[in-house]
Amino acid sequence: MQKENTIYYSAFAGFPSGKLLEEFLELDGELFDEPFSESYFKNKLGDKSDILSLVAYSNTKPIGFKIGYAKSDKTYYSWLGGVLPSFRKKGVASALMRMQHEQVKHMGYIEISTKTFNHFKLMLILNLKHGFDITGTHQHEKWGLQILLHKKL
Repeated sequence: MQKENTIYYSAFAGFPSGKLLEEFLELDGELFDEPFSESYFKNKLGDKSDILSLVAYSNTKPIGFKIGYAKSDKTYYSWLGGVLPSFRKKGVASALMRMQHEQVKHMGYIEISTKTFNHFKLMLILNLKHGFDITGTHQHEKWGLQILLHKKL
């Protein structure tokens, strides 16, 4: 476990289960209008390799997370993450992103990709600040403009 100010960060390898999955579902429910179900997490991540889950805690309360998986043998995909509103603008999302990039680089990946939606302006800005380039867009039928991002590690 790493400590940064009064916030603690932990990394977990493999499919999140038990308490970790419960924490993800709780955070997802607080962060997004349409949170994912446990079965969606299992279907989405069930066949993925090199799953890495990062969680930020304030005391024992999970306040943010980031999760990703191998997209190919060279590219890692940063799938989902977020930070509770009361802990934003405190460096939590940046710390989680730095940890993810350092760990996946150590795992042998040379690039990382992600997607975000136009209405998540803070996430788009965060990705750009951390060296991602916009590589394309896609019109998602339900959630609008999706922005594709890519970064060499």
